[in-house]
Amino acid sequence: MIDRVIVKALVNLVVSIDLSDEEAVDADFASTAFEDVMATLEELPDTDREVVVSIVRSLAADERSPERRQALMIFPEDFGLVDEEE
Repeated sequence: MIDRVIVKALVNLVVSIDLSDEEAVDADFASTAFEDVMATLEELPDTDREVVVSIVRSLAADERSPERRQALMIFPEDFGLVDEEE
């Protein structure tokens, strides 16, 4: 079973790195980290992917910052959890 707290922690970390300026976070590091996250998420069974997507969309709906909300909304597509057409 997918734990909401773990998904929230992971997604918030990824979004924070993504929204950081290049002086704060090395772009090569961020790219490598994102590739690692994506590769790990690809291992999830479809039912777990659906749960993660649902959690991320819930986090986006609750987010007050427009910039973070947008990053959360595109997270499932950017990290291969759903097809871009969805």
